[in-house]
Amino acid sequence: MRNRLRSMVLKPCGPMGVILLLAGAGAAPVMALQITGYTPQLDNRFSSGFTTANPLPNTDPSYLGLNYDLSGVSWVNGSGYPGGNRTSNNTMITPLTFALALHASYGINPGTQLDFVSGTGQYLTSTVAAMNRSISVPSWASSTDFALGTLPQAFTANQHVAVYRLLDVATLDYTNFPASVVIYGSEAHGTGPRIGTALLSGSYGYTWAGSSAAGQAYTWEGGDSSSPAFISYAAPGGSSQLTFAGTAWYPNATNSYLPSLRYSPLTGTYGYNPVAPVNNALKTTGYALKWTIYDNPADPTRTAPGWTGGAGSSDFANAANWSNGVVPGSVPWTTNQWNENPDPTLPASVPILLNADTANGQTTLSLNSNASVRGMLFKASTSTAGFTFSGGGTLTVD
Repeated sequence: MRNRLRSMVLKPCGPMGVILLLAGAGAAPVMALQITGYTPQLDNRFSSGFTTANPLPNTDPSYLGLNYDLSGVSWVNGSGYPGGNRTSNNTMITPLTFALALHASYGINPGTQLDFVSGTGQYLTSTVAAMNRSISVPSWASSTDFALGTLPQAFTANQHVAVYRLLDVATLDYTNFPASVVIYGSEAHGTGPRIGTALLSGSYGYTWAGSSAAGQAYTWEGGDSSSPAFISYAAPGGSSQLTFAGTAWYPNATNSYLPSLRYSPLTGTYGYNPVAPVNNALKTTGYALKWTIYDNPADPTRTAPGWTGGAGSSDFANAANWSNGVVPGSVPWTTNQWNENPDPTLPASVPILLNADTANGQTTLSLNSNASVRGMLFKASTSTAGFTFSGGGTLTVD
């Protein structure tokens, strides 16, 4: 019987893409990401030297991961699994903290060595200072298989180790999301991680189709838990970046996802946001999850609403001043997403976009009452005008 992939998650560049890095489930025999049509040139992260102090990155022009920065994904050889040849992949979500699956974390403890290859190709190591296996997540949230590890000191910018943000999609709805999936898994025979691409579908948790434009098909195996999932996001006019989505949940091509709201059988609503307990656990380290706000004009429903000043006024609370015709924070998330079971206890705030070039000359936003937003993205513009806020209300950034 195939072993279940149990793993947990975290909140996530134009065309969209997703990378899944998957490593082992339970104390099962070591297996690998199975790729039909596999070639080392197309799929291997390293061309040679994996498990040594000189792993050589794959630079073949056909390599599917060539344009992705995977320097923030470390590996631990052995990880307490039979034979010592299982590789556990772990993902940096702050300069000090990495994420992994709870059930795959028990071979990783204070003193365990983590191996990295930096963005400049340098082999780096660090050790685990502490493990947190007590993230408070309800069992019904399908996100309980999650742990955090902390390093003795934070990576610095000049070490070129990536730290992955999470992608904030305004509606938190990923049904038919325009993304491809890059599946990253462990290989059992010493050649290191493998990468493939597929299509993203699903809504509250990721699922992916088992084929791709590369003509390949993929099967997750027992032994592929704990590795991360990424969405590759490129904002208009910006460079591509990987945003962390989560980890493999089950070998049926399903991936749990932290930013999406979880359905509660207790309340009958999508009333639980699993980001909160992760940030609560990170408080003691002095860091928190960081976000990239989704801005894709070709996908206006999920793009953060932008200030247009279309009403010819500065009134924040005038719906005609917003690109989607809705005042930020005036409609609960669940009403926006699924039109079912609105939960008035949920914050209704969304991220917003501010661009002086498309503000119709209205760069002073007047707050006559209190309002809240989930984040603000100030876009580069040719205008020299800056945005200011006035009035007696308070704008809260959640």
